[in-house]
Amino acid sequence: MQHFINELRRRKVIGAAGVYAGLSWLIIQLGIALETSLNLPTWFDTFVTTFVLVGFPIAMIFTWIFDVTAEGIRRTPELADGDDGASELGKSSGLLVLVGLAVILMLLGWQVLTISQTDSINRSEISLLESMPIQKAETTLGLLPSIAVLAFDDFSQGKDQGYFADGISEDLLNILAKTDGLKVTSRTSSFSFKGKNMPVSEIGKALNVANVLEGSIRKAGNILRINAQLIKTTNDEHIWSESYKRTLTIDNIFDIQDEISRSIAKELKVKLNVTASGQTKQPSSLLAYELYLHARENMLQRQPATLEKAINGFNKAIDLDPTFAAAYSGLADALLLSISYSGSNKVDAIANAKTNLFRAIELAPNSFDSLIVSGTLAFFEEDWPKVIRFSNQALAINPNSSYALVRLANGYGFNGQPKEALEALEKAQELDPLDMTIVNNLAHLYVRLGQKNAVKQLYAEYRSVNPDFKIEETAFAGFMDFFQGNYAAAHLHWSKRGESIFSEEIVDLYQNIQLHNFNGGMWISADTKAKLLVAKGDFGGAKALLPKINDTDLRIEVSYLAGDFEQAQNFASDRLDAYLGVWAKPGIDSVDNWTLIYSVMRKSDQTGIDILEGKLETFFDQLSQTHFSYSVGIMAAATFYALNDNEYDAYLWLNRFVDLGHSTYLLIDPAFDKLRNSEKFINIQKRNAQNASRHRVAIQAQLEDLARD
Repeated sequence: MQHFINELRRRKVIGAAGVYAGLSWLIIQLGIALETSLNLPTWFDTFVTTFVLVGFPIAMIFTWIFDVTAEGIRRTPELADGDDGASELGKSSGLLVLVGLAVILMLLGWQVLTISQTDSINRSEISLLESMPIQKAETTLGLLPSIAVLAFDDFSQGKDQGYFADGISEDLLNILAKTDGLKVTSRTSSFSFKGKNMPVSEIGKALNVANVLEGSIRKAGNILRINAQLIKTTNDEHIWSESYKRTLTIDNIFDIQDEISRSIAKELKVKLNVTASGQTKQPSSLLAYELYLHARENMLQRQPATLEKAINGFNKAIDLDPTFAAAYSGLADALLLSISYSGSNKVDAIANAKTNLFRAIELAPNSFDSLIVSGTLAFFEEDWPKVIRFSNQALAINPNSSYALVRLANGYGFNGQPKEALEALEKAQELDPLDMTIVNNLAHLYVRLGQKNAVKQLYAEYRSVNPDFKIEETAFAGFMDFFQGNYAAAHLHWSKRGESIFSEEIVDLYQNIQLHNFNGGMWISADTKAKLLVAKGDFGGAKALLPKINDTDLRIEVSYLAGDFEQAQNFASDRLDAYLGVWAKPGIDSVDNWTLIYSVMRKSDQTGIDILEGKLETFFDQLSQTHFSYSVGIMAAATFYALNDNEYDAYLWLNRFVDLGHSTYLLIDPAFDKLRNSEKFINIQKRNAQNASRHRVAIQAQLEDLARD
């Protein structure tokens, strides 16, 4: 043993080990400090430690074999026989070096284990938080550091840079929102305080956040000034503030955003997700960026005119910078939104959106923007499992995106997963408590499930943070009346709002009460006109519109109700594979389409009809145990049971439908042919006609009053 120790000393291995251990300690400490101060990825300190440990045996082997001398590096000579090397060395230094080396290695090992255990604990805690269902802020998101980024003020002389100030604020919000362990209020709620002189403490209470970031921008010629300050909402304490004055260039804009976000992360003791933040390449042109911000602002307003401006703006930004990925994603998003808000041709809009989305993905693979628009595309293509997948992938990058959560809820709702849809919407509302779209989406789901008390509680909570709120002034008021069978109140509400998006709802209402003299001046599509013609019994006129109809399900319905079962089957055959998929399930919002496909396919010996029947039967069995009050879904259930000669359940659902005050044109469905001459069905028809007549008289009186106004 003594001979081996002497040989280690002679070859200077022990000394080298001591030096290596000391330097390793310093390198590991430096790695930890750099990761924290520079917001490097969480694996950086692990990589440094692993590199140091792997290098130790390599360094020791090199020292054993070679010796560094004044003449250079040479092999260490072997000892002569009988020489133990002790004559070349001191007697006690070796033991001291070994003891010192052992102490350093023990400390180094303790450091590594401590880092590993701490990291494991932190990751477990984060994983646990993410897996828990989010119901109340104080139990989940409320445990995390929280912030709201308010819309920056425009202090430019012309007061014409509001879009630019909003864009800077939103970009900062998006950077912070991608940070693990930080709750960031979404845009709609944060920006709702724009132009309001409200104390920070009240803003914090309304949004349930501990901190707010506010600021201002001023553009003067080619000089950009940005002021930002972080304020604690509990006591108005200014935690951090900074002013920036730079030449107005695209690089300086993004550098300032980066500096602000890093400062905020440091103050809140969280770590920015640098990888996620950098997944979208910044534009190379300042003008392209400004056009993009203008277009994004227009798109958010979701009106036909503003969507057209948004599409033009995104195109101009792309012309100036053909590698601007976010502009391609924005253009794809605007094209898809135009289907719902501008009545654009669905087939053409989807084709154009795909072209731009695929280009965005080429330029910035797996960016948040491209993933969220991919989910929107899947929504319009009615591929619900894809909606769920893309939305979850987007949330992995930005867990604070209420928009992604709403889209996820849409996917779950149509895919027969109402529980998951509710959880996603409740979390979205927590992140964006003042967004009426989210509140209304939640209310929609509650009402369709017959949970009226939940709706009352939801709006009471909203009113507590927004005292000026009046439900009768919201877009949802009409839907709530409609779902409860109060068609006249719904019609009055939608008509007075005068928004084109409600034209579809109004025409659906006219269709179900047999009111065929619709307002010709109303924004109306071929789809809604075909619905009215079907309800009127003019199947020839409705079929003539088939080439212009966007909605495939409506093409199927028109053909089916007109008695052209072969054509209906041709349309439906393209949909059947999607419905038979392993993950596909009927949902509250889609069960009527499922039932329609099922009705058509029963007219042939189509393979897989038994699978479709099983899925529908499971869905309706579950609904029968609830207070489900969604009129379209109720009629779907009655149709399904009538097709399967289950008169008891068919009448159970039909009676529920008319008892709630609803009326429909769908009693002409061939599914009810076997019941049509029975006394029970004749009674249902009579009550349905009475409901329709009552609604029709009230609505005709409203139309006369509106015409006089």
